Amino acid sequence: MKKQKYKISRLAQTNVIVVVLLVLVAIMAASALGYFIVKFVKEKTAIDNVKLELVIDSTKEKPCFNPDTFELKVYIKRLSGDANLTSIKLIATYSSGESVSLTNSASLAQLESNEYTLYGLEPTPLSIQIAPIVSIGGKNRTLKFTDNANVVSSTTCFSSGSTLSSVNLDSSSSPGGVSAPPLPAGGLLN
Repeated sequence: MKKQKYKISRLAQTNVIVVVLLVLVAIMAASALGYFIVKFVKEKTAIDNVKLELVIDSTKEKPCFNPDTFELKVYIKRLSGDANLTSIKLIATYSSGESVSLTNSASLAQLESNEYTLYGLEPTPLSIQIAPIVSIGGKNRTLKFTDNANVVSSTTCFSSGSTLSSVNLDSSSSPGGVSAPPLPAGGLLN
């Protein structure tokens, strides 16, 4: 019996190479997609697993707005949670439905309460909301709003003196096109 030599045509070789390359591209695409899906799910579950509760501490004083000075004073207390609190997001809402968002760097220990003063709010806000901003994986993430309260308007809000330090605004728009007075050193003080 004689050995037969099989010759593979060039066209057949090209088809095999194309199929192998397509399989490799498909594997690489699936790997890249899998990487991004796993990363997204890890980030999402990390945010969902963070528990940090801030409340507006009305036991000291209700949130109070002084219409003469356009200042809003609020006490915020950290109740629970081991997350690394980096900032607090405060949103003042007006009767028109518009709101102003401010961010304040904060370091509240558990069960600690602190006074925060917002400057340059006009007209009188109806309510405020607060949300913690925590550091997760080196990035700051805003958690869900944990508390809200109605604002009392009174010219006697700021009868006691306090030491204040400046922080940055997250958004500096005034509602309804009303021009607010100049904000001292950033607009939100603690």
